[in-house]
This record gives sequence, C-alpha cells and structure tokens, in this order.
Amino acid sequence: MTRTKRQATPSVSKNWAMIKAQLLNKAHSPVGSISRPQWNQLVEALHNLKAPLGKNLYRALVEAFALLDRMHEEVTEKKSAMPRLPLPLPTVLLHLTIDSWRRQAAEFATKGKVFPISAKSLLQKVEHFTETGLFDPSAKTYGMLVEGMASTEDKHNAPILAEELLERMTKQYGQDPAGRKLECAPNTVIVNSIINLWIKSGRSDSMDAIERKFQKLKDWYRFSGRDDQKPNAYTYSSLISALGRCGHHQAVERAETLLREYEASTGKQPCTVLYTSFCQTLATTNAPGAADRAQAVLNEMLFRSRHGEDMARPNSYTILAVVSTYLKEGRIDEAEVLVRNMEDLSRQRADDGLRPGIFCYNSLIHACAKNGNAEHAESILNHLLDSAESGNSILQPNIVTWNNVLHAWAKSKHPARAQRASNVFKRMRLLDRAGISGASADTRTLNILIDCYVNSPNPKAFVHQSIELFESVKSQGVDSSSGIFDPVSYRGMMDLLCKAGEFDRALRLHKRYIEKSTAPEAPLQPDRAYFNVLMSGLARSGWEKAVESVEAMLTEMHSLAKLGYNTHPDVVSYNSLLNCFATSSQVNAPSKAFSALRRMEQLWANGDLSAAPDASSYSAVCATWANAGLAEGAEKAEEVLRHMLLHRDQKIQSTSQVFNTVMVAYARQGDAPKVQKLFDEWLETDNTYDSRIYVTLLQAWSKAGNPESTASVLYELIRLFDSAAIRNPPTTQMFNAVLQAWLRSGRKHAEVQIKAGVDEMSSLATSGRFPCAPDALTYSTLFSACVRSGRDDLGELAHNGLLELKSRFVTTRNPMYRPDLRIFAEAIMLVAMDDKYSTKDILSQLLLELNAVNGTIWKKQGQIAMNRILAAISRSTINEKEVLAQLGVEIMRAQNVSPDESTRKFLARCCNKEGQQA
Repeated sequence: MTRTKRQATPSVSKNWAMIKAQLLNKAHSPVGSISRPQWNQLVEALHNLKAPLGKNLYRALVEAFALLDRMHEEVTEKKSAMPRLPLPLPTVLLHLTIDSWRRQAAEFATKGKVFPISAKSLLQKVEHFTETGLFDPSAKTYGMLVEGMASTEDKHNAPILAEELLERMTKQYGQDPAGRKLECAPNTVIVNSIINLWIKSGRSDSMDAIERKFQKLKDWYRFSGRDDQKPNAYTYSSLISALGRCGHHQAVERAETLLREYEASTGKQPCTVLYTSFCQTLATTNAPGAADRAQAVLNEMLFRSRHGEDMARPNSYTILAVVSTYLKEGRIDEAEVLVRNMEDLSRQRADDGLRPGIFCYNSLIHACAKNGNAEHAESILNHLLDSAESGNSILQPNIVTWNNVLHAWAKSKHPARAQRASNVFKRMRLLDRAGISGASADTRTLNILIDCYVNSPNPKAFVHQSIELFESVKSQGVDSSSGIFDPVSYRGMMDLLCKAGEFDRALRLHKRYIEKSTAPEAPLQPDRAYFNVLMSGLARSGWEKAVESVEAMLTEMHSLAKLGYNTHPDVVSYNSLLNCFATSSQVNAPSKAFSALRRMEQLWANGDLSAAPDASSYSAVCATWANAGLAEGAEKAEEVLRHMLLHRDQKIQSTSQVFNTVMVAYARQGDAPKVQKLFDEWLETDNTYDSRIYVTLLQAWSKAGNPESTASVLYELIRLFDSAAIRNPPTTQMFNAVLQAWLRSGRKHAEVQIKAGVDEMSSLATSGRFPCAPDALTYSTLFSACVRSGRDDLGELAHNGLLELKSRFVTTRNPMYRPDLRIFAEAIMLVAMDDKYSTKDILSQLLLELNAVNGTIWKKQGQIAMNRILAAISRSTINEKEVLAQLGVEIMRAQNVSPDESTRKFLARCCNKEGQQA
C-alpha cells in the first residue's frame, strides 16, 4: 500500500511571514495596489497577532501596529473607492491590539521600565484610524487608553491627557441626539479610571478634580438614566481612597458621608471594596481612634458575611488596612492578635478569602524592625515558615519578608546583631538552593547585610560572606532597571572592605567597577558619591598606601569628569586626602596638605562652590602639622588657624573644630596658658557652644597639675549643661581630670580633696544627675594619692573602694570599671599599711583576687607590682608575714613572673631572714 504524503496546512505564523515580506514591503507592494484577498489576509493576520503576554510580546505588538498603519495607508489611498473594502473593520481588532498594549505597558511599569509606545502617540493613531473610517472606536476603546495612561505617561500629566480625551468624548456625545454615538458616550468605567489617575498624580489640585468628576457622573446619570453612567461602588471607593491619600482635612467625616450616600442612592449596604477603602482612609489619615473604628468595621463585615452577605466579606486587603491602623498607633501586639485570629477564623470557616496575606505579616515585621524588636520579627518569620511547610502556600515568605527581618537585625541594638542577621541569611540561602520561591537574594538583601556588617564590631569576620553574596547577586544580570548594578552595593562593599583592612581587595573591586561603569551603554555610572565613600574609608584606615591611593583617585575623578561623568571632586573628596596627610608619616605631608588646601581655596575663588574648604579641611591641615613630630608643630597649626580666620568661607559658621585641633597641639606640649588664651579667643569669635573644646581646656589644666583651673572648667560645663546650652552631660572622664590634677599637683593632703571628689561623683551618679560613677581610673587616682601621703589609716577606704569597683564591673560588664593590676597592688599596699585594719585573711583574699587579673598585664607590670606589695607587707605589723610572702611567691610562679634582687630582699624581710639568702 502506497502512502501519499499529506500536505501541511500553512500556519498563521507562516501566513504572517509571507504577508510581512510581501505586503509591508512598499517597494514590493506599493500603497494602493493591495487586492481584496490580500486585504483579507491583513485582517486575518491582525486578528491572530493579539500579542498575548509571553515571549516576544513587544515584537508582536510592533508587528500589529505595523499592520494597522499599512491598512490605514491603504484606506487613505483608496478613499474614493472605499466601498471595495469592508469598512469599518470590527472594533474588536483594534481592541485586541490596544488591550495587549495596555497589559504590556503595565508589566513594564511593575519592573520600573518605560514602555516605548505612549498613550498619547497611540491616541493619535486611533484618531487617524477614525478619520479614515478604518475603525469606529467605542467607549471601551477610550477606556483602555485611559487605563494605559497610568503606565506610560508621567503621573503628573496623565490625568490632564485623560481629561482632554474625556472632553472630546463628551462633545461627541453632546451633539444632535439624532446623530449621537451612544457607543462612544463616556461612562462610569472611564471616569473611575480618570479618578485613579488623579489619585496617583500627587497634584495639589487632585481632590478638587476628583470631586468634579464625581459630580459630573451624577449629573450624567440624572440626565440620561443610563446605568453605565451611574456612580458605582468603585466610584465611591476611589473617592474615599482619594480623601485619605490627598490629605483631606475632614477625610474620615467625608468618607462616612459617602458611605451613607451610596447606601441611600443604591438601596444597598456598603460592600467589601467600600469598607476596605474606608479602613484604608482611616489608616492613611491616622485619625483619632482609627484602629478601634476600623476594627468595628471589620466586625460588621464578619457579621454580615456570616449571615450570608457575601458582598461584605472582608479580604486580605481589608485585614491589611485594619492592621495598618493598629500599627500606626503603635499597637503591634494587638495587630498581631488580629492577624492570628483571622488566620484561625479562615480555618474554622474553611474560607481562604478570610486569610491574611503575606503583606500583613510583612507589615508586622516592618513594625517590629522600626521598634527595634528583631527577635520578635524573626519569630513571625518562623511562624510563616512553619505554616508554609504545613502546606499553606498563601503564607510563603517572599523576598520582602526576608529583607524586613534582615533590616530588623541591622537596626537592632543587640550586641550580636550582625551574626544573627548572618544566620537568617544562611537559612534564606538554604531554602533558595532547595528551590523555595521567594528566598532568592536581591540587591536590597545585599545592601542591608553589608550595612549590618559595616557597623559590626568585627567587619573582617563577614568579608568572605559579603563578597560571595555580592558576586552571586551581580551574576544575576546587568539590567539597570532591576537594580542589580546598584552603586549603593559597590559603595557598601568599599566601606566594608576598608573597615576590615582589606585595602588591596577594595582597590581591585574599584578597578572592576570603573571598567564596568565606563563601558559603552553601561547600566551604572561612576559618580562622586562612590569615590567619596572609598576615599573616606582609606583616609580612616591608617594604611601606609592610603595617601598615594587617594591621590590617584583624585586624579581619576578629574579624568572621568572631563569625559562627562559626575565625578568632579568636592570638599568631601579633598578632605579625604587632607585626612590622609594628617595621619601620614611622610616628611612633606604638612606642606602637601597646605598646598591641597590652597588649591581648594583657588577652586572656590574661581566659582567652584562645591570645593570650598570647610572647618574639617582646616582642622585636618592643623592636625597634619600637630602630628608631624616637629618642635614648631603647634605654632604651624596656629598659622593655619590664622589663615582660616582671614580667608574662611561664610558657610563655616563654627570654628570650634579648628580651634580645638590647635589647642590639642599646645596641650600635648604642656602649654596650658596658651590653650587658655586660644580658648578665650574662641569664645570671642564663635557664637556656638562645643563641649569638645571645653574638654580640651580641662585636660590641658589637668595635665599641668592645676586643680583650681581644671575644676573651674568642669563647673562651667555643668552650668552650660544645666542651662541646655550643651547637650552632653559631664561624664566620669571629666571629673577624673580634676582628680588627676590634684594628684599631679603634689600638694599636701591631696588625697583628702580626691576622696571628696570621689564621694561627689558617687552622689551625682546615684541621683541620676550625671553619668559620672567612679571608674577604675578614679580609684587608681585615689589609691595613688593615698599611697603617696604615707597615711596609715586608709586600709578600710581602699578595701571598700575596691569592693565597690568590682561590684560595678560585675553589674555592668563595662571594661572601664574592671580593676587592673595597679589598682589591686595599691589597694593591698594601703591595707597592709593600716595596722588597725590589716589582717592575714583580708590580705590573703586580696592576693588571691590579684592572681585572677588579666595575664597579659602581668608580663608588663607584674614584677614591679609584686615588689611594692611585698615591700608593704614586710613593713607591716602582721605576725604571719611569711605565709603571705609564700602566697606571693606562688602567684609569681603562676604568672611566670621572675623575681629580681628587690623581690628576694623583701621576701627575706617577710621571713625574718634579713641578710640571708631567701
């Protein structure tokens, strides 16, 4: 049996390929030459090119418009012989194309892209098609065009364009009744779309325009009686939403009036969309008692839906609106209870429509993040994961959920926040690798984690993980609209690498960034902000190559600026270089810093206001001279100060930063009178208060051993704080400066003044007036003064002071309260010197506690400390000195401290073996 080969019927796509090749090629088929069968082929191809959402959707749409344009040209050419063509064409052909355009434009808008075909250009095409008789548009045609305006036109101008279209439709509709085109009459759907355009426009006149549209629709209905011109639930809903979004001063009252008006005009009670809009208005306006009013609305909806009124059944958007009202009032726990109750109710009624959506939980997590409660945010995430694992796909966490939890940890004050965020991210990656949707990291994930790691105590611990994440996100693509190549990510990585000390790696990443960002049609551009982050990080680093690297980047910025990039250096850029010079060991650093400063001044004089030096610029140059190790460093720094006072920009309101830098330089040289002189000058030239400059003067007089002048500055700081002239209260360090001034003064009975100061600090701290609780330095100063005084009645004072300090450290775990080896040694010496207080048990206990002090300190101070302790014990009147001496020897062995000749001499005295080998 012979088989005949069956001939395949050409598909539509093959027909279209032939038509496109033959009929759209005007050289092959001139305009006006198309026959009736060819016209029918064009119509058939257009009918099948409705460009559904999918692959090559834009190309299909372009081809559809090409067909329409060719048909328009053909009709225009054959206008005199128009009866030969079946015109107008069915409007559905035009609707298929416009609807495809509308959906594609909306999809582009959700990705942040601009659709190439605007509503304005498409409207012009439709008008041309109408003029030639190719199509007879209807209200549906114009309605789809208005909807598309939200995606393709600027939101500020979109409602104006829609109003113009509505005006044309109204004029057509208002012509002679006999010729009225009822199918083109404006209707409720179009007006609703225009109202939504006004809502999204952000214009100040939007509320008035919306009210006019609403009134016009009511007038049309009163005149025509047509149901398609009657305000419906969506009209009222849009108007209620607009009241909240536009900030109407009586939004809630007006919304309630609209609800009653809807009920009176329709004879129906409000439906879900109206109730939801009302709750959204309550949440937006943050009206008094909004949460309770929204809860009452939700309860009414639940009651009605339970009794068979399905049109009033709340949905996930309703629940979100009510939750938002609770969150606006800070009632996070009640919002969470509501969400969990709705979840339970959904299960009881077997109604998924009552179940809160994932965005409700995302709002809860975001509120926890703002409230600093990251652990609660993570517990909500765990609940969602458990629900998803049990088969509840509605509550599957998405990328917003994960990012909100990471953001909560990034903003948390938890000491291990970086590690906790890292743990959450590890879980996220495990689920992503398992194919769970919604757990794939995006650019925001990267930026949140980098920010968290940058601010962690140990950024270096997270470098490897950050680079791995950075590379994985970058490998997703180079589409600028998706944000993959986000300059913020590069800046964050630069900051992290610099803080972690990974400078070579930072420079390699910088090189790659510049290569990518300057390539043709690159989706990202190098800018000044990016350079400033990297240069500031290098300036803070203290890296030996920082100066040359920052200098090279400044040159690179100038070169890129000449090519048209926004990289022209500003004051922040130059300050990075000046800060590098301030910490540089280069011999010529001061002269180079001053040259850079003069260059900034020259640029400013030539009109470049962005490069005008500020207080930080002059301060950095002063610091460069002060840190250069030169005998005349302070004098040179003062010369820069004088230069600034002569040439400073008016925007430098406060000169305290520069004065303070010069004062610090003189304070290092011990020239307190000069510091005082500069301080007095600053008071005359600056009308701001800066506690830092007072502290510099305080420390200068303290270092000079002048307790009266030191105390005078401290009391002035107290006065300024009490009068609210400065925000920062006097601290322990400031009070310590006065105590150390007494110690350095060498005056007789200085220990009495210091003891009074310690008591005052304790009293002020206990009352809560100032954060000035005595710390380790406070007691070290007191004990040193007591030992120097030679008094033999201070054993109890030293022992109690040591106990108080230890107690405070145990309570706070603050290192500033941890007793060190020197404090212990001086306390033991004072106890040993006090014959009335000293006992073997007290000294033994103190020696055992001494043995627990940090071992690294023993290597530096152990021998000196033990010699002083043994010397004090040997001079004491305790009978069992030998036992204490033996304990001291054991401690020295435990701490690997070798005895010297003085140690052996004091041991011999303790054992009553003076002159014999101990």
